[in-house]
Amino acid sequence: FSVKPISKFPPVIRDIAVVVDNRIRDDEIRMSIATFSGDIHLVELFDEFSSQKLCQGKKSLAFHIQYQNPQKTLTDKEVNAIHRGVVKLLERKFKGVVR
Repeated sequence: FSVKPISKFPPVIRDIAVVVDNRIRDDEIRMSIATFSGDIHLVELFDEFSSQKLCQGKKSLAFHIQYQNPQKTLTDKEVNAIHRGVVKLLERKFKGVVR
């Protein structure tokens, strides 16, 4: 059990939804996002669905990603760069399609 100190710098929250194969577990994606950058503080799954509109054998997963640096306030440019990296990770590692 570890406790992180509360940062005095504000977080930035971005949402991302990705369509992946049904066999891919959401916790596998969550952990890959969480370990992508030291500035990713928290990743939470908030929606999962499958429908006729998605291809057979696919599901959509949506995550809240909290970006935060304990030393400074992150700029939009910094957060955008990390977020683009997360998108590329999802496309490459999970063959995901970001919605």
